[in-house]
Amino acid sequence: MSTARRSREISFPASFFGYVPGSFTGARTGGKTGKFVEAHTGVLFLDEIGDMALDLQTALLCALDSSEIVPVGGSRPVTVDVQVIAATNSDLPDCVRKGAFRRDLYYRLNGAQFWLPPLRERPDKLGLIEHLWEQEVKAQYVDEHKALSAEVWDIFERHPWPGNIRELRNVLRSCLAMTSGPETLVSDLPNDFLREMSDSALKPRRRVKQGCRHTPNGDPRLRARRSPIGRRMLSARRLPRRQETFPNQRDNSG
Repeated sequence: MSTARRSREISFPASFFGYVPGSFTGARTGGKTGKFVEAHTGVLFLDEIGDMALDLQTALLCALDSSEIVPVGGSRPVTVDVQVIAATNSDLPDCVRKGAFRRDLYYRLNGAQFWLPPLRERPDKLGLIEHLWEQEVKAQYVDEHKALSAEVWDIFERHPWPGNIRELRNVLRSCLAMTSGPETLVSDLPNDFLREMSDSALKPRRRVKQGCRHTPNGDPRLRARRSPIGRRMLSARRLPRRQETFPNQRDNSG
């Protein structure tokens, strides 16, 4: 679930920890269990953890420390056994230094880190684009053959892709909608997408055979540039209850 919401919205803590009947206007008659209880003995994935409000960070830390949650409007704690995996595009150590993210929660969550590089740094970028293009062609029930021109492939390879996979999917859908012939041309690409590249980057570097197929494996033109705008995932490991060890454990561990 996404945690990038305002803390003052009662619906978010309620969906997070559940609520009892009559706890707020619009609440269900029978109440709601919440994501923590629903994930009991399983895994709870928290997206955009770096954007979580400070007061909700405190509530999450308490749940991780005690292995218990208290539903909104309730008074009795509920024991939960949940492994937490969190993801963020933010630089969490920097957020900690700026006071936007709790240091104790950072170390509590930081059991293992997995770095998912942004699209522009992926060595399999062209293969992924081709795979998603074929998916979109099938999803939109395109009868006639549609292909990306060599010039479009060249731009896709060198584009910075600040929106990563979401941007890629939208660009491919736009290409299918705007392409009138058998090939998508540079003129079919969205203007805002092209504006994200510099004028020099839009110039073809070399002539390529029309309609050629790009193969990402072993392509020497792929050069990854290190950037902080990637996706970091933090995983909490399962440990015995109440065992205080660094860096983190499941929500049922101390």
